[in-house]
Amino acid sequence: MGKHREKKPAFGKKSRTSRVPMVASLLAAAALVAALQWLLSSSAATDAGSQRRRASSSSPASPSSPRERRAASEVSAQRRGADAYSGHEWRNLSRSLPHCLSSQAELMSIPVPWPGFHALCIESFGDGEVSVLLHARSARHGDAGGEPPLAAGPEESRVLRAGVQGGGGDLLELLVEALQAELAEGEFRQVDQMVSTSAYDFHPNPWRLFTTNGGPVLSGADLGQLGPGAALWLYTGGQFLWPGVRIGHKFRVPIPRVAEDGEHSETKMVEMTTASLRPLVLVLSGFLSDGECDFIKSYAASRMVPSGLAVMDGTRGDQSDVRTSTQTFMQRGGSPRIRALEERAHNLTRLPYDNGENIQVVRYEKGQKYGAHRDFFNPNDYHRQPSMLRSVEYGARNRLPPPFFY
Repeated sequence: MGKHREKKPAFGKKSRTSRVPMVASLLAAAALVAALQWLLSSSAATDAGSQRRRASSSSPASPSSPRERRAASEVSAQRRGADAYSGHEWRNLSRSLPHCLSSQAELMSIPVPWPGFHALCIESFGDGEVSVLLHARSARHGDAGGEPPLAAGPEESRVLRAGVQGGGGDLLELLVEALQAELAEGEFRQVDQMVSTSAYDFHPNPWRLFTTNGGPVLSGADLGQLGPGAALWLYTGGQFLWPGVRIGHKFRVPIPRVAEDGEHSETKMVEMTTASLRPLVLVLSGFLSDGECDFIKSYAASRMVPSGLAVMDGTRGDQSDVRTSTQTFMQRGGSPRIRALEERAHNLTRLPYDNGENIQVVRYEKGQKYGAHRDFFNPNDYHRQPSMLRSVEYGARNRLPPPFFY
């Protein structure tokens, strides 16, 4: 397993009940076996009445006051740059309300648990106010674990408005606050027995809005650029994850090419097809070139060692037959070619570069294996292993989703 090197924010809410969304795997067709483990903030929680173990140290909190959040939003918006809205990821977003409502109905009816996700449509924007349409499943008192409807239409949406009073405050901040007031009561319920839980407390992530291309919405100015008819995806865990939608669904994901000199050149369109919803598996086409596959194999050939194994507290007996492969890790940012591969995975997953791990290359000879396992670490399985608990910050960070190159 790769060691968790970078901090990632937690997933939760003020009541400290949160949960881990489904693990997703992004599979790319190529000619080798290599696993690039990419970190996504995950959640881990217990029911309100459960016994809690409090971590001896906790993660720094995200900006919590309105002033702190507004300052962070303004800095992020300034970094976007004046010409950013002319880029591919903004220009090609749909601004059709009928299209948005149709997509919303499908996304909110995914036939497997998809906690922490809400599809919204901007109904209007202007005069210091924004109104969005929420689907019926985004309900304060709705049955979060019930069967999804087979079909939905515009009549199943309802309006939520947020406005700036007296010229104060940021419209994005006010919209997120309105969404929290409307939806928080129905969030973070146990809707899936396969969702892991943590007995430890940790700081929650702020709720965040994204475009359908996975770009973060950072300010009221961004909302204005999107405008009426545009779609918004709300992640109450604060981190983006591509939705599977349905078997066979295809996303065309714009990924900036990063040259070996570190400069962005053209945008590459990568097609991503849903092969499974549970677990979520998305198959990529043309993510790696033949030359890049050869480079990874050449780099790893003289560096392979027996694969390691993270053993849980309750593990008994000989574990030598659980994982019999060999592996190595590519040095993080160790060369321009390695960095370009890492940046591509970052651009695909829409996750910060600092949330990534070293590219892990694994080789399976005939007869070798890795027994069935989860690719994230439940802190409840490592109560007697302080170093492992610290590495996952008691549930505040974990792995999700790992891209795999085959």
